[in-house]
Amino acid sequence: MASGRNRKENKVYNKYRRTDDFRNNCVFCEFTDKHEQVIKEYGLFFVSKNIFPYSYHDDQDVQEHLLIVPKRHIDAVGKFNNEEKLGLVEIIGEYEKAGYNFLGRAPQSPIKSIPHQHTHLIKPGKKVVNYIFYSSKPDFRWIKWKR
Repeated sequence: MASGRNRKENKVYNKYRRTDDFRNNCVFCEFTDKHEQVIKEYGLFFVSKNIFPYSYHDDQDVQEHLLIVPKRHIDAVGKFNNEEKLGLVEIIGEYEKAGYNFLGRAPQSPIKSIPHQHTHLIKPGKKVVNYIFYSSKPDFRWIKWKR
């Protein structure tokens, strides 16, 4: 499964990750129901827009990229209490019916950039990636879209 951003988007994302604000604060702990990224509140969770959405996922372009973010600062689904586990599954089920895929990463994953657990909700688009070339650095990614 491939997920990612194009070169320009990845450059902006990596620049943001080097800011003091990103390194010194948990951006998800700042969420409230009035936060500009939050689109819906579900008891113990927020669903928000991803400000750095993927361009492609599962070899398709991405129509919409949202995040399910627990209100409690926690780094793993395995540490959820029973109420949080049930809440997460209910939210995933709702978005799954609307055509969204879901993706989560383990706390020790080198790809995970925020230590606050979050689950990606990714709505695939219509275009299919024809082929993708990766090298050891993400800035050397080449993608050709099938039109």
